[in-house]
Amino acid sequence: MAFNFIIKDSGITIDMSMLQDLVQDNLAAIKPFIELFLTNVPPEVDKLLVLHHNNDWDNLAKTAHHIKSSLSIIQVDDLHIMALTVEQKAKAKVDPEIIEAILGIMKEKTKAAQLVLQNQLQLLA
Repeated sequence: MAFNFIIKDSGITIDMSMLQDLVQDNLAAIKPFIELFLTNVPPEVDKLLVLHHNNDWDNLAKTAHHIKSSLSIIQVDDLHIMALTVEQKAKAKVDPEIIEAILGIMKEKTKAAQLVLQNQLQLLA
């Protein structure tokens, strides 16, 4: 089976080139990475929104830092850069309105990525 490591669907691009380098030709190894992304990233984006709403700058920065690793292996558009920006702004305790806008975009892109990646899991089953 030919697996697409770069997927353009639902208005987003998902780039799994780094994952491809990690798994080589072992397609069975792809599934756990996608499952990990689906399990961790959407709830962490939701957590970022709550932390921002509560003005919890320190935990906002820590959570944004943590989410970057998942977003580097399975890259969805520019979510990795967005998480980095949120982390930096939260550390500096600046631009809450910009953080809010970024988090809104992250939420929408994460939702779209969830659907696409769930479909990819079905292809791997």
